[in-house]
Amino acid sequence: MASIKINRPPAANPDPMLSPCAACSVRDLSICSVLDNTDLQRMAAIAQNFTYSAQDPIIDEGEAADYLFNVTGGTVRLYKLLPDGRRQITGFLGVGDFLGIALNEI
Repeated sequence: MASIKINRPPAANPDPMLSPCAACSVRDLSICSVLDNTDLQRMAAIAQNFTYSAQDPIIDEGEAADYLFNVTGGTVRLYKLLPDGRRQITGFLGVGDFLGIALNEI
């Protein structure tokens, strides 16, 4: 796997009055497609761009889900660490998918 991009990609903003998220190439593939321009501007104000290499962990198992990631390029491999040190792949995320949405224990 090559590198992946998280959150919004660096994209030209055709209209300075619009949020950079409005020009995102994966907006129509994600939940962001239902947001209006006001909500997109609010999201852009708190969003950060990150690029990860293929072996870089994004979230470690057991870590609190303090952040929400939107995959904007590449593929994310999801896996569980087994007691003997092996990895069991549990799924993959692609462009438009979110990572970090978790249910808290009640």
